[in-house]
Amino acid sequence: MIAIAGYYEAGSEYDDIAAEIERLRAYGVIGVKWKVGRLDVESDARRVAHARRAAGDDFVIVADSNMAWTPAEAVRFARLVEDLGISWLEEPVHWSNQLRGLRDVRGRTPIPVAAGQSVVSVFDCYDLLAGECVDILNVTANRGGGITGWLKIAGAGFLADVRMAHVAEPHVAMHLMAGIANPTFVECYADARRDPFWEELYPDRPQLSDGHLMLGDRPGLGLELDPRAVEKYAVTAWR
Repeated sequence: MIAIAGYYEAGSEYDDIAAEIERLRAYGVIGVKWKVGRLDVESDARRVAHARRAAGDDFVIVADSNMAWTPAEAVRFARLVEDLGISWLEEPVHWSNQLRGLRDVRGRTPIPVAAGQSVVSVFDCYDLLAGECVDILNVTANRGGGITGWLKIAGAGFLADVRMAHVAEPHVAMHLMAGIANPTFVECYADARRDPFWEELYPDRPQLSDGHLMLGDRPGLGLELDPRAVEKYAVTAWR
């Protein structure tokens, strides 16, 4: 499991990066999806370099710009971090010309390219595969046609030699990753303020051990809801 982190909290551009990496290691994850794209390319590359120095070579680092860059900026960033052992670049280009931009970046850097978080259907996922735009397809089941639809696109990804990722929602993603031949990592927010559900809603959830989750043999997602947490986070019907 890797954590989604590296957000631009006040005063944390450089000074607190080592402390954040240490907190993630203490949580038990084996890597981080590190946020980039808010600063200029050179400053963000320095942040990733700081994270790598703090984490060591055995820690997975993914760089996620959330569609922040032009293709030229993405390529420039990739070249600056090329020697840092980045597992992949996620959503490196703007949404407005995503397919062409992803192909461009993918053809100009050896770092694998990922996208899919912002698609709205399995058909959009298929376009990313058919266009040879990605090395990793990162799509959530709630946008990928549910569990059944997600597994179908994962099968298509396997045929295209594309690995699968799933943004957060580890209670679902852990089963999906375990059930396919082309997985990457389960992702989580290692901060209960960002995702209290994972910490509070599923008291019997699998616990991290050496960065891995051991799944049980219960049917379905294999989880029971804590009624106290359900009551705590209940909302009135939205209209």
